[in-house]
Amino acid sequence: MSLAALESIDKKIIDLSDEAVYFGILDRAGIRCRLVNIWGVPQEVLDGSYRFPERDRYVIPLPLYHGTIKSFGDATRVAAEIGRTAVTLDEYVDICRQIFALYKERGAVGMKDQSAYTRTLRFENATRGDAEKLFNSMMDDPRVTLG
Repeated sequence: MSLAALESIDKKIIDLSDEAVYFGILDRAGIRCRLVNIWGVPQEVLDGSYRFPERDRYVIPLPLYHGTIKSFGDATRVAAEIGRTAVTLDEYVDICRQIFALYKERGAVGMKDQSAYTRTLRFENATRGDAEKLFNSMMDDPRVTLG
């Protein structure tokens, strides 16, 4: 596309950051409430600095807490969202419970698991022992990455 074409399109893009415009579109469509799954910065939701539009109801993006945890760094990133550290699977699970409670306090009404977008849904639950063994392997050696 040419610069002129992009500039022409830019003039036609609706500014949804304007609440009057945003709510006007929802009103015309008869939408009274939206379930939203924001893949932004979880820290902003957890610390309360992210402001949701009044009609939006947040759902927790579960893959951030299970689907992308494949290394020491991943587990550390999640724990840091609430200023904690995790060394054991039990600590990590407790951190997730605390994070989910914070999401609920901030207005979350459910959870959404988008795992089907990145992997097959044909899998079996691991035993606690197997899960703990894998978790320990990545926590014992920061170079280990789970497949």
